[in-house]
Amino acid sequence: MFRTEKVPERGQALLLIVIGIVALVGLTALAVDGGSAYADRMGAQNAADAAALAAAAAKVNNRNLITAGLNSAAGNGYNNEGTTNIVQINNPPVSGSYSCVNNPSCNDYIQVIITSNVQTFFAPVVGIQQITNRVEAIARAKPGTFAPPFEGYAVVALSQHDQQAFFVHGTAKAEVEGGVFVNSDHPTRAFFKNGSGRLEIEDKPMDIVGGYSIAGGGQVKGTIRTGATQISPDNLPFQLPNPTCGTSAAGPDPNNPTAMNPGNWNGTFPPAGVTVLQPGLYCVNGDFRLNGGDQLIGSDVVIYMISGEVRWNGNSVVNLHAPTSGPFDGLLLYLPPTNSSSITINGDNRSCVEGSIIAPASPIAILGNAGGGASLCGDHPEEEEFEIEGQVIGYTVEMGGNTKTEIEYESSNKYQASTPPVIELVK
Repeated sequence: MFRTEKVPERGQALLLIVIGIVALVGLTALAVDGGSAYADRMGAQNAADAAALAAAAAKVNNRNLITAGLNSAAGNGYNNEGTTNIVQINNPPVSGSYSCVNNPSCNDYIQVIITSNVQTFFAPVVGIQQITNRVEAIARAKPGTFAPPFEGYAVVALSQHDQQAFFVHGTAKAEVEGGVFVNSDHPTRAFFKNGSGRLEIEDKPMDIVGGYSIAGGGQVKGTIRTGATQISPDNLPFQLPNPTCGTSAAGPDPNNPTAMNPGNWNGTFPPAGVTVLQPGLYCVNGDFRLNGGDQLIGSDVVIYMISGEVRWNGNSVVNLHAPTSGPFDGLLLYLPPTNSSSITINGDNRSCVEGSIIAPASPIAILGNAGGGASLCGDHPEEEEFEIEGQVIGYTVEMGGNTKTEIEYESSNKYQASTPPVIELVK
């Protein structure tokens, strides 16, 4: 007979205990060492994020970004000493989608890489002496600048949803040199062209968030692109003007009753009998009105409409020029966001308006009317046209009339707005 020997139960129990101890050590190693590595990774990522932002802030303030980033990382426990952790700060990034290989604006980005080595407690039993974490953060640091608002589009309509945010009509030619930006997302009529007149867009395209329609037989010459990125009118990408007239009061010039001195003015502007605006800043609480046959001239003037509308009726002759130096260089007419009153300019072709019109909450209508005589400004004074040489920014913008209307945004009359610095964590 075959005979089998039974293993002692005591031996079986010892084997099971050994296996259990090994499993318990493995689980403990996983819990302790894994938890320690995870906590370190979270700490390193937070330190990298903070270091990237600190370096970005230093860059836009013309301080040493490397020093700022390293000090921030050290303050969060990653001090770049020894081999425990290594902090790298790169401007521009040396790899990835923000490097100069992939991004033409690479110099605006700062890359922080932290490599951290975490010593293990139980994992050496299975040959793992340390766990290495490598984290990355990238911040954007774009210094503040002085630049034309909205990248220099000649016409900007800020309404987010209106149809006909940019509306062109009439029988005459309308021309925009410098492009158009239409912020409305209306699917079919953010821009609407009606009537037999022709619209020409030169130098830059018309960029529209939504869609557009063309009717009435008129043609559009120029590039139209849809799908632009919408801008919030409550968070404009530049700083609006901040004019103040102090306590001085405007009034007729003692030496010339038809001339007006700058300062604060309450009531209809300009007062009756005034045909000349002396150089300076006019702060107006009241309507800016010109009736048919009125004339108004002025050089180096800024008109700040604190309240009230702007209405220039047909056959008025206007020859106004913005300053060519100083903080309001290139700014002619400004309505702050708190003033949503309309601007209606029935421009006689004998008129000349040089300087930007900025009214982010106002509907603006620019309507050319034939008045006879030569134009007072423009490259072609022999033409019958009404021309604004400057940027036009409104809530909505309308162009039309029975004579050629042109908005031309040239380098000589560009209002430069302060653009705040950009500091943001992008990765």
